[in-house]
Amino acid sequence: MGNHIRIDRAWILIQEADFLSAKEAEHLEKCCECREFLQSFVSVARYIGFSVIFPSRIDRERAA
Repeated sequence: MGNHIRIDRAWILIQEADFLSAKEAEHLEKCCECREFLQSFVSVARYIGFSVIFPSRIDRERAA
């Protein structure tokens, strides 16, 4: 993972209801920029009809 969560990864998390990796979850705890971006992205996804479970699920086994 680079410095921030990429937009294509955010879309996969939303569209496919994918799990956050432990590394992504750790990054989100520390990076308010990514948290704000993802909250906005989730709001837009819900607005257009997606049922968003993200970011409450974490895959602790997967390395990002």
